[in-house]
Amino acid sequence: MTPVNAPNPDKRPTAAYAYLLFEGARSFLYTLIFTASALYQVRTVGLSPLQLVLVGTVLEGVYFVFQIPTGVVADVYSRKWSIIIGIVLTGIGFTLEGCVPTFAGVLAAMVLWGIGATFTDGALEAWITDEVGQDEAGKLFLRERQIGGGLSIAGLLVAVMLGSIFVLAMPIWLGGALLVILGLVMTGVMHETGFKRSRPGHGHPLRQMSNTLVGGLHVIRSKPLLALLTAASLVNGLYSEGYDRLGTAHLVHSIGFPTLFGITFQEVQWMGAISIIGTLMSIGLTQIVRKKLDPKNARQTAAWLIVGTLVVALSIFIFAWSSGIALAVIALTIGGALRGVLQTIVFSWSNRQISGEDSSVRATVLSMWSQADALGQIVGGPAVGAIGNASLRLALSASGALLALKLPLFAQTIRRQRLTDEPAVVVASQVIV
Repeated sequence: MTPVNAPNPDKRPTAAYAYLLFEGARSFLYTLIFTASALYQVRTVGLSPLQLVLVGTVLEGVYFVFQIPTGVVADVYSRKWSIIIGIVLTGIGFTLEGCVPTFAGVLAAMVLWGIGATFTDGALEAWITDEVGQDEAGKLFLRERQIGGGLSIAGLLVAVMLGSIFVLAMPIWLGGALLVILGLVMTGVMHETGFKRSRPGHGHPLRQMSNTLVGGLHVIRSKPLLALLTAASLVNGLYSEGYDRLGTAHLVHSIGFPTLFGITFQEVQWMGAISIIGTLMSIGLTQIVRKKLDPKNARQTAAWLIVGTLVVALSIFIFAWSSGIALAVIALTIGGALRGVLQTIVFSWSNRQISGEDSSVRATVLSMWSQADALGQIVGGPAVGAIGNASLRLALSASGALLALKLPLFAQTIRRQRLTDEPAVVVASQVIV
């Protein structure tokens, strides 16, 4: 395996720097897009609460269908090219969304984004882990989270500027176009020296893919902790789809943005300011976790997950029933920042369970983990969206109640005595969708 600081005879960036370049650029561009997209769908496209969630359901449905096949492609053929194909498709999808402000246009964009995300998710983590090794990858993920946080703030500022001066659609289609360019640039920047096919030989491609899929299922079934964390990912999808899709609509329609100091700020400026506060808070919470969480104490890790989940659920209920903007923003930013950190811990714990011979199906296993989240969003999203057509406050409260289903799963990890000897290294997660 190539260490992070190894000489680079072919004069291309090392895998570590290629990874940081890709993730840094992606953090900037995703934030540029997402800062405006939710408000764009509410204001410019005019989607109802149910339509907002159905958009997410289409995205997650595509993600669910394609997640495992594309994960297998990454394990059987090439993780590098899986990543590049994924980011290009995602960029095309966002460009379409910003250029076609209709419900059908947004749905078509979600299809492209969903397929693109499945090519990238799992493959990226598997690629960099193969290139630099698990220990170096853990350090690299933490470095990326810090770099990504700073670039996310830059993306927020640019999105607010473009959305205020021009139109809400501009950050979306521009970010999409730049994602396509990023994919093309990475074709010459990324290299793939540590990749080993999951099933070498000249067998039929479908047989190779089938064998890789079976191998991934075996890894999950043979590791109780990984199975529990995959179930937690399912619950994460149940609650998150409605909450993520309806949060902006709740701020706009149920609470509203007041005038401050006699100045009326645009809605995109409010959303940008809220996102910046949340990003800064997430960076601070990540630093606290790095200092306080013992990576070798799995019981402590599970306890952090339980307490953190309780706080996030409480913040959702407070946000849902807040009548003033101040309390709503406090609850929204605390919950959003903390849930990102918790998701990071869960993802890294799952990634750590895949070692030795199981590494050959790493992308497939991580795809299954992500697919569980997608399935939860498919099931939970429409139900919460239907409630949202009647009451956004009740819909958000339902999301908070669904989140509480994670608690017994994390409690089960504590009851398993063997987990006390298993490490839980905190790394950065993607998310995704």
